Amino acid sequence: MANIEFNFSGICARIAENPDLKPNHSFFRTIFWFLFSVAAVIGSIHILMALLNIAAHNPLTAGMDTASLKLILIITACCLCYSIWCLLWSKEMVKRIYQIHIITPGNFNSVNEKELYSLVEILSKRAGLDKIPAVGVYKASEMNAFAVGASRNNALILFSDRLLANMTNNAVAAIAGHEVAHIANGDMLNMTIIRASVLALAVIIQIPFIIANIFLLATGKRQKDLWDWALIVLMMVIQFLVLKITLFGGNIFALYFSRHREYRADQIAAELVDPQSMITALESLFNNQVAMAGNHNRNEKELAMFKVSGAESVMELFSTHPTIRKRIARLKGTNNI
Repeated sequence: MANIEFNFSGICARIAENPDLKPNHSFFRTIFWFLFSVAAVIGSIHILMALLNIAAHNPLTAGMDTASLKLILIITACCLCYSIWCLLWSKEMVKRIYQIHIITPGNFNSVNEKELYSLVEILSKRAGLDKIPAVGVYKASEMNAFAVGASRNNALILFSDRLLANMTNNAVAAIAGHEVAHIANGDMLNMTIIRASVLALAVIIQIPFIIANIFLLATGKRQKDLWDWALIVLMMVIQFLVLKITLFGGNIFALYFSRHREYRADQIAAELVDPQSMITALESLFNNQVAMAGNHNRNEKELAMFKVSGAESVMELFSTHPTIRKRIARLKGTNNI
């Protein structure tokens, strides 16, 4: 772990004195995102049908008979199951990507391990978690941290060794609070539901085009002339463009949600620890971003959406995280700093 010696006792005592928080998470919030995502898939298909003049006059049921609706729901359910399966295996996945050392409660290898685990423990209790997340450290050239896991009771928080070696105790505490907030808010599951809906929409949108191409190939003249093949190629081009547009729109929404949850996690971390510590942590991450510009390896980009700091895009619209400057400004504005 870090070469510096941690001492979170004073920070933990201060955190324990504050009243418990009630993060913006509930069973009904997750259900809302699920129902919203399914409705978005069905609504998007209906709009597509209307644009293709397949829908009739009734805006609620036209162009979509019972069999079509069942097919859409089945595909959506399959995509959701696949995404949930990926979420369930997320902890194993990161263990394969990174060299990770998991801290074992009651069998600490150093004072630093005990201090870091105790910090996550007190933050988790204050955030209303029933079970303390597993805590680990991974080797990386980046300063970062992230949380993975299928639920609030089956989560893992990972800190890069460089982050622990280069941040102050208060900044590390704020980063830990940020990751605990993601777990308490159920962000991993909600993000999975949204991603599953985008995937389902992308699959469903292909079906009419696949059927049309099969029909064109199986019917008509045995020997296709130039115009027949031109029509088939045109259908394939349209299919490709519709797929790209669908994925583009779906990913824009998913990225917006990802950025929004980062603001929420920052604010909860500021309440759990203190605003200035979270701002100091973000400033350290920004300095590291500048120093590491263009030097991130593939492994460090794999889980960008889950990390406390992500590489900034030229246009924020395509970023998993808001710019660090905006995150700092939001904290200063919200907390009157």
